[in-house]
Amino acid sequence: MKDSDLYRKQALDSAQERDEFQHAIRIITPKAWIYLIVFLIIFVGCLLWLILGKISSIVEGQGIILAKNAAIINVMSPISGGYVSAVLVNPGQEVKKGQILATLTNPNMAAEAKELRKYIEQEKTKLNNLSATAQKEIAIRLKHIEESMNYAKTINANLKEKKEHLESLLKIQETAFKKGILSRLELNDMQVAYYDAKEQISKNQNTLVELNQNRNDYIESWNTKLREQQEKVAQSEFNLRKLLENLNLTENVYSPADGVIATNYVKKGDFLTEKQTLTNIITHSNDLEVVAFFNANEGKKIKIGMPAKVFPKHFNTLEFGGVVGRVTYVSELPINPPSIESTVENQKLVDKFIQQGPVFKVKIALIHSSNTPSGYLWTTSKGPHERLSIGSIASVGITVKKQHPLAIIIPIVESAKNWMIGEND
Repeated sequence: MKDSDLYRKQALDSAQERDEFQHAIRIITPKAWIYLIVFLIIFVGCLLWLILGKISSIVEGQGIILAKNAAIINVMSPISGGYVSAVLVNPGQEVKKGQILATLTNPNMAAEAKELRKYIEQEKTKLNNLSATAQKEIAIRLKHIEESMNYAKTINANLKEKKEHLESLLKIQETAFKKGILSRLELNDMQVAYYDAKEQISKNQNTLVELNQNRNDYIESWNTKLREQQEKVAQSEFNLRKLLENLNLTENVYSPADGVIATNYVKKGDFLTEKQTLTNIITHSNDLEVVAFFNANEGKKIKIGMPAKVFPKHFNTLEFGGVVGRVTYVSELPINPPSIESTVENQKLVDKFIQQGPVFKVKIALIHSSNTPSGYLWTTSKGPHERLSIGSIASVGITVKKQHPLAIIIPIVESAKNWMIGEND
């Protein structure tokens, strides 16, 4: 072999090795480097999460938003034996004090009012007739009395003239008697005539007084009859006003307080029994809370003070998140359906809450915030512009435990290790 051939072979081998090395280097492309860096970041992130992160154990239930320390007012029927004309409110609707909730029909009171109106008209007719009769009778009687009084006055005037004449004669005769011109018998006759005239004047004067009194008494007797009839009419009108007021009160059922309608127990056309519940109202409060219900397995894990999140069903959870709260009460034992109904006053909600079996009752206080329109702290935003409303149904999540991931993984690994060792044995 020539030296030139040897050199050529070595050069070719060296060039081939260099090409293979460069080809091996080109296997790790820039794209592959990106994948590698991303993998390292994920690996480091997972490692940090295993060391520093926490896993929350959350139990879920359902609840209703209520006013804290709110009262439930039963609105009763004010009548018995009537009918429901209309129900003007629906469950969940907010109402104000004095707002009309329902209208009723009371046929008994309506018939009584009709009869009383008829009676009043009859009594008014009697009063008008009595007044006309009184005027007529009084006019006739006054005319007769006036004639008698005029006659008595005329006689009285004549008697006064006679008395004055006799008085003059008596003085003359008394003088004559003193002088012995007139006898005692003649003087006595004159004195008798004089005092007789004087007595007649007195009697006639009494007659005038009696006639005047009779006139007044007669007028007063008719006035008494008129007053009695007027009082009868006035009393009947007063009774009618009271009856109409009661009719208005019974035909219109008003809200006794501000609040939210919980449940309606009647509908249009229903017959009303005595003290029948028409509807009930959950009163308003400046502070809201959530009463939630959790099945027995989950509820026994809940403790007072645990954080909670409340997600009202009528708000978009993805947009607003939930309201932040904290557990303030947990029932010691699962509660029965009547206890739930006494809280929510709605049988359908009771059925909804207990459909998975016995439940624990939990109260959650909502965290206030002055930076949100609703006045409460939300998880992902300032929340909706609307305020939370009493009676709203909500999903509730309560964090019952937080653990490091390693605290969960290590026991699993040890269990797997023990299982494998047991299998090998």
